[in-house]
Amino acid sequence: MVKHIILWQLKDEYSEEEKKKIRQGIKEGLESLPGKVPGLRSVHVQTEYLPTSNVDVMLDAVLESEEALKGYAHHPAHVAVADSMVRPYTKLRTCMDYVLDEEITYSQNNNQEEKSNMGNSNEEMEEVELDVITLEEDGAEKDYAICSVFEVEGEDYVALSPIIDNDIVDDSEVMFFRYQEDGDEVILGEIESEEEAQAIADEYEELCREEDL
Repeated sequence: MVKHIILWQLKDEYSEEEKKKIRQGIKEGLESLPGKVPGLRSVHVQTEYLPTSNVDVMLDAVLESEEALKGYAHHPAHVAVADSMVRPYTKLRTCMDYVLDEEITYSQNNNQEEKSNMGNSNEEMEEVELDVITLEEDGAEKDYAICSVFEVEGEDYVALSPIIDNDIVDDSEVMFFRYQEDGDEVILGEIESEEEAQAIADEYEELCREEDL
């Protein structure tokens, strides 16, 4: 997987109220792209920040590969958002792209309850409230809530969302991985194709609607 980070500064000519509306437009536009752009796994746009910050908007996206990143840059849906909601209002853009580990082993938080009754049917999905997986990225730890563990075509998958403030889960960003347990550890594997990723996303969306998650 590839991490795609962008920081923007808005033009000085806008008032604070105008900047607020611009930031919201950027957020809504970019976060609508997963499912439209092949290989784009997740998008989170941060528009709230501390006074010590010197940028106005941050994009945090995950793509399946470097090829997917290249395709994302020129995809009509992305270009339409960039041309209408981003480029006209920004004066400075800073970007960092890097490759994430292909398979990472995580340890479940031992203070959280064990997940139970994991189903074998792709018609059902087990909710695992407050279970946490801690991911190490570039030497720093980040906690993710296990939203659900479910099965698609004989494979087990997990849906993760970042924990942004104590027990508050940012459910606007959902990431999917293959899921295995090995004792007290879980092993998260990468999704291997665009077709697999789409099938997982479709199943998760349908189950969320059924369960009113």
